[in-house]
Amino acid sequence: MTSRSQILIIGIDYYGDKSGLKSLDAPSQDAEAIACLLEKYWEYQQTQIQRIPCEQQLDSKGNLQQRIKDDAIVTQNYLEKEIEQLLNPPDHNPPDTALLFFSGHGVPKEIDGKVEVYLATSDRLANQEECQGVGISWLGEQIQKSKAKEVIVWLDCCYSGELLKYCPDNKRYCFVTATTCYSEAYTNFEEGELTKALKKGLNPEDKSEQRVDSDHLLGFLADNQPQHEQRFEYKNSPAPIPLTTLKPRDFRDKCPYVALNAFQKDDADYFFGRTTIIKTLLNKLKNKEQERLVAILGASGSGKSSLMRAGLLYELKRGQKIAGSNNWLIIEPFSPTNQPLEILQQKLSAAGLENIAPDTPIILMVDQFEECFTSCDEETRKEFINKLLDLLKNKPNLQITLAMRDDFRSRLREFQPFREMMSIVNVGHLNHEEIEEAIIKPAQKVGLYIYPDLKQQLINDVEDYPGSLPLLQYTLTELWNQAHEQGETSLRLETYSQLGGIEGTLQNRATEIYESLSPADQAVAKRIFLELVQVGDISDTRRRVTLGQLENSRHDLATLDRVTEFLANKDNRLLTRANVEQKEEISQTPPQQEDPRTKIIIDVVHEALIRNWKMLGDWKQEYREGMIIERRIEQAAQQWHQGKGDLWQVAGLEVAKRYQELYGDLAMLDGTAEKFIEQTRNKVTRNKWTQRGVIAAILAFAGLSLYTAIDANRQKIEAQRKTIVAQANAAQLQLSNPKHINPLLLALDNVENNLQLNKNGLMRETYNALAETVAQTPIQSTLQGHQYPVRSVAFSPDGKRIVSGSDDNTIKVWNAENPSSEPLHTFNGHQADVNSVAFSPDGKRIVSGSNNNTIKVWSLDNPSSEALQTFNGHQGSVRSVAFSPDGKRIV
Repeated sequence: MTSRSQILIIGIDYYGDKSGLKSLDAPSQDAEAIACLLEKYWEYQQTQIQRIPCEQQLDSKGNLQQRIKDDAIVTQNYLEKEIEQLLNPPDHNPPDTALLFFSGHGVPKEIDGKVEVYLATSDRLANQEECQGVGISWLGEQIQKSKAKEVIVWLDCCYSGELLKYCPDNKRYCFVTATTCYSEAYTNFEEGELTKALKKGLNPEDKSEQRVDSDHLLGFLADNQPQHEQRFEYKNSPAPIPLTTLKPRDFRDKCPYVALNAFQKDDADYFFGRTTIIKTLLNKLKNKEQERLVAILGASGSGKSSLMRAGLLYELKRGQKIAGSNNWLIIEPFSPTNQPLEILQQKLSAAGLENIAPDTPIILMVDQFEECFTSCDEETRKEFINKLLDLLKNKPNLQITLAMRDDFRSRLREFQPFREMMSIVNVGHLNHEEIEEAIIKPAQKVGLYIYPDLKQQLINDVEDYPGSLPLLQYTLTELWNQAHEQGETSLRLETYSQLGGIEGTLQNRATEIYESLSPADQAVAKRIFLELVQVGDISDTRRRVTLGQLENSRHDLATLDRVTEFLANKDNRLLTRANVEQKEEISQTPPQQEDPRTKIIIDVVHEALIRNWKMLGDWKQEYREGMIIERRIEQAAQQWHQGKGDLWQVAGLEVAKRYQELYGDLAMLDGTAEKFIEQTRNKVTRNKWTQRGVIAAILAFAGLSLYTAIDANRQKIEAQRKTIVAQANAAQLQLSNPKHINPLLLALDNVENNLQLNKNGLMRETYNALAETVAQTPIQSTLQGHQYPVRSVAFSPDGKRIVSGSDDNTIKVWNAENPSSEPLHTFNGHQADVNSVAFSPDGKRIVSGSNNNTIKVWSLDNPSSEALQTFNGHQGSVRSVAFSPDGKRIV
């Protein structure tokens, strides 16, 4: 990866007797001065400098050196050939940057009524039209058609301002001329005025940044115009060109950015922008007695994992910021997954914790702590957090540092002793200076140049975009890849625009990778990406799985291995692959198979892919309900497979059948789930429950989202249990009236009450009542009117109305006695998904809870879009609402 530049320096002193021009003394000296300056300070490494006319001389050390030869003849044909070789070589391989400097006579000549300006050559014939020198219009044509990315032309001659008529529109350029197009240069036999200014303006030694680009040069020329009538003319492309530097770049062919990966401690040389917060964390770890539990909280994409690894861990291992910390016992970051206790025990055993001296500080680091809430069941979560508390209690020399997404902060209230010990460090978005540091300093480490206009555009696009650091790293990596393919050592704004900017780069690249697969492999890839999404109430997160877990009758192990390998290779890097023996953070215990590929763990490379890839977002929206049901079927299948659960009854089978009708094209159910369904089907067939099950399945499927939204923290109060049993009995007693829907209403209400009390399953009385009422109740109709999934439904106390809450932010009231009609009322006051709805005991009001953290009460006597009351006390989503029995309070 090398950017090539080529420089042509021309200084013509000699002009023949027929030229009509007097010979000069300054041009050869001026040209040599510019050539020497560029040899010393030129920005680019791979550079060829050609002098015209040229001679070789021995320097003071006996080395052969080239220099401009004075009084040598330079012909028009020769000079045109050399300029064409610079800008448009016959091998069609021009340099990335081409620079032309000319010092000599510039002359105007009227030919056929048109004035043309020429860079005069030694063989000029004053009284003829065909031999004047190199025409500036011809030079302009050569510049326009050149494939060089940057063209720099400096003309120190009379009438040279003519060049500014030929500024190209297809490349970067820097044109500087000694005069306007209609004036002569000031006569100075010792040094040209422009050359004198260029020597000062290009010298980086007295510049604050010790670097000069074309913007800086033109600014210098504007401030240093000659003190007489001669005026410099100049023009730049909007994007500046680097020219000279005091410290030439020592280019290394290494990308200093990490794409969507987290920075590791080995990447610390390229990790910038977090100096202040690293210092804060280190100060907390110094305070061992008071800061026992340090939590790094920040939004997804704020760089928590990188901060923990390349910032905090790296500094602790160095032992410089905290003296002796390199001798501490540091248990390096691990993620909980759904087996946090097993992983923690492995880490503690490997560290030999029991053999550590009591005065040796111990640091335990847990990354992605939110997985305790997204991947673990309640019992495992409690055991893990209690284990951490026990370690803190029993090991006074232990400190724990954890990193967690701050949108899970409210979940810590479930573990108050743990929360009370916690000292929180909030990871905010980088400020302007920190973003610039994160962009520029890694590039400087490897001699990579970032054009100022690109740097500024990146800062503008990232500065007001929290959570965009992974996108910034990914975009910079893709810019580096593009430069590498083009053999350049600079990153350009043009490439950034072509890639799609900070938001489009990842999206466009991911879509390009996906569409490069065959149609059959696209179907496999689509399933894989959906499998790697953990559907959440707050937001979707990553989910790790093994290839063995994905294997089923439609997707064999070889296909899964091939497709994931393609998506994870060094060119694509959308997934990561790791073997379970090499990486202990596993999602589920893989099936016991001989083929080692079953143990390969796959994961999205970063949650930014889940958030920012529109194609994946569209898939999630389309299959969201299907993903929820699939995971529940697979969970039941795993419990059955492990002997911890039974095969489903008929209603469950029909749910599975309905799922396969709607979502079976994705082939997402794993092999264990397929066997589970097949065994359930055999059992149901033997028991001859199929006819009754069809009706049950439809209602069970419709009510499944209700089950997923139930609050898991209801207290088991005996009075509620008795109420549930009584309601179940009442439902069955009313079965004698086949035209009345009330038995079904009672049974469904009973299910909700049951699940609020015990999320692990239905009581026997509840299940029997549901089965009997569903089986004997005719299907009334399907209510259609919401634009997004329905999250909650409830019947009025008299059974004549139905209320529903949806992800479309609306609440609708329906006529239960005529379900095919339009909704009676629609309430639009919420600004987010409506999770829960309920009628008041008198049926005159509705209460609703939403993801916008509010509870609203609505009137049915006088329905309008304005709520009667709005309660704003919650700090997170409201999952369940209800009226008290007397209707005077809301919970």
